[in-house]
Formats: sequence, structure tokens, C-alpha cells
Amino acid sequence: MFPGLIFDMFLYLASIFGRTGAIVVLAVGGILILIFGYWVACMFTESLFGPTHIPEKSKSHREQLALLDDAAFTKRLEKARDDPTTLREHCSRLKRNGDHVAYARELERYFSLGPKIEIEERCMLHHQLADVYLGPLERPKDAERVLKEFLREFPNSKQAGLMKERLQRVEVQITNS
Repeated sequence: MFPGLIFDMFLYLASIFGRTGAIVVLAVGGILILIFGYWVACMFTESLFGPTHIPEKSKSHREQLALLDDAAFTKRLEKARDDPTTLREHCSRLKRNGDHVAYARELERYFSLGPKIEIEERCMLHHQLADVYLGPLERPKDAERVLKEFLREFPNSKQAGLMKERLQRVEVQITNS
């Protein structure tokens, strides 16, 4: 039945396009059918192009680092001391463990990476570092220095206004103590 259908189709197309035109139309149609069939088959099985399902959004680099245990993270940190994401996770772990001195030291090193860090994150981290210097470490002069560093580096940023207000409060605190 199927070959008869193709032959009838060929005769019909030959009457419209001629014999060569009919052969081309049938060949192109056959190729399109094969491509469509392959595409449908790939929807349900593995294909030449890898998995056919759309994978869940993979975890970010930072989320992957957060999942590492301390030993694995230490190895990763040794290999990537200047990777901003790894160093940021290291700072987070130090803060979470209450090691404020190491947290402050590593966060200052993190700032030295410069343009690799977005200004919004730098602003937030300068505030956090000032909190640590004002709170557990009781070093308000260092908090003042950190805030001034941010203002020196980003004097015209939209975050500078907040830093100036914070700096004024810290300076008042220093003069009152």
C-alpha cells in the first residue's frame, strides 16, 4: 500500500513539476519526514546531542562551594586563593564560625581583588566589616578607615551617601568614647 501511495504521489507531482521536479519534491519531503521523526524520537530517548530533557538549572558556583565540607573547601581554597567567589564563601564561613579576626583579615584581602567585585556587594561588605570592627573587635578606628576607603574609591556612587551617613555616626561614636 505505502509504495503505491508514493507512486501515485510521484505521478501527480510529475504532472505538475515534471519528472525531475517530482523526484526533488519527494526527496525533500522524505528528508523532512526523517528529520521530524528523529526529533520526535529524541524527545523520549537520548540523542546524538546529549540528554533530551531540559536539566534543572544547575547550582551556582557559590551554592556548590557552600555545599562542600570543610576539608573539601580547604582544598578548593588552596587552589583558588584569588577567586572572588571562593574567597567570599571563605569569609562567610569564618563569620559563621565566629572567627572575627580572620573574617576581617580575609574580607580586607577580598577587597584587594578590586574590579572583580560589584559595587553593591562591596558596599554591603564594607558595612559588614565596619559592624565587626565596631562590635566584636571593638576597633572603631578601623571601622572609620574601612568606610573612608569605600568613599575614596567610589566618591560619586549612589552608595556613597549611605557610607557618609554611617561614617558620621562612627566619627561621633569615636569622639564620644
